[in-house]
Amino acid sequence: MNHHSGLVIVSWNANGLLGKVRDLREFLNNYKPDIMLIQETHLRTADKCYFPNYKFYSTPSRTGYGMRGTGVIIKSKIPYYPISNPLLYYVEATMVMVNLRDLPPINIISLYNPPNNDCQYTTDLESPIAYNSSTFIAGDFNAKHRMWNCARANKLGNQLNSFALHAKMKIIAPEYPTFHARHSESVIDLAITRNINYHITADSLIELCSDHLPVRFLIDTKTNPSLYDVKKFTPNWKKFQEYLLSVDTSYPPPNTKKEIETEVNTLTSLIIEAHTQTGKWVTEKPDIYSEAIRTQKETRNRLRRVWQRSRHPEDKRNFNRAHNSLKKLYEIRDNRNYTNEITSLSPRMVRCGSTLKESPESIKKCPP
Repeated sequence: MNHHSGLVIVSWNANGLLGKVRDLREFLNNYKPDIMLIQETHLRTADKCYFPNYKFYSTPSRTGYGMRGTGVIIKSKIPYYPISNPLLYYVEATMVMVNLRDLPPINIISLYNPPNNDCQYTTDLESPIAYNSSTFIAGDFNAKHRMWNCARANKLGNQLNSFALHAKMKIIAPEYPTFHARHSESVIDLAITRNINYHITADSLIELCSDHLPVRFLIDTKTNPSLYDVKKFTPNWKKFQEYLLSVDTSYPPPNTKKEIETEVNTLTSLIIEAHTQTGKWVTEKPDIYSEAIRTQKETRNRLRRVWQRSRHPEDKRNFNRAHNSLKKLYEIRDNRNYTNEITSLSPRMVRCGSTLKESPESIKKCPP
């Protein structure tokens, strides 16, 4: 969980996101990162993913196929705005601009650099960092170098190290390997920063199901981690409408410019007042995960690492069995939650039909 004083950013190469949404929701619920950067989402334009208390922005691959792709998951209460990508030729990226309290704006970028890419890929990095002086870029660079705990360097790593030196950027990488192949381990998931004058640490997390481990970066800004973990304001639009209709607005029509401005200001104040008076603050409920799901997830992740190292068919079968068992536990949990939601509805609730209509599509079995 996020108990640190600062900004927590997690970068993860998902190698396909659609089949791992439940795992990622549990990860977000347990670790509560402020921002999560995803690579190789394999999402198309029409694919949608939902994460409670977070907003998800996805950039499909420019190839047009269900491959590559990047995304950013950010807490809903953090002030930010998404940025359209510049024209990129070699890498893929998703960008958001974060405006934290008492801190300068920071451009957060999720980046994926394909393997065997051209060494000119660093020219694509010049455009995103031109948006803002403070930049944080993290993702799968597929770049190896001894400077960040790799056994040997490749051409992408040499180019990235040279670019960082000339651009006066810092390379932040964990000590533990993030990518496990059959005969080697390497650190290819890392971050490069520019004009971020805070201490940054990086560590690999043995979590989630992919051939890459997620990397957690802590930018020690000395800010309160729960600064934006406050209640959520939920408007009641029906009461909002009734409030506006109940107010006496029988004023004579404005004739002069000054009267028009006064009328506009009055209407604006009335709308703000109605919105404040008719809504309410609610506490968002986190997802609840049982101990059986946590235990099975740890077993699944352990068996996956065993298979990644051995590539033996028997280890692959053990991993698949553990993964299927975890999927069944998720289905049981979802169906139980859905059953509790339906049985808790009052017979007098007129929106019972709409509640059934808005139920998640992933739930296949309806309770009796």
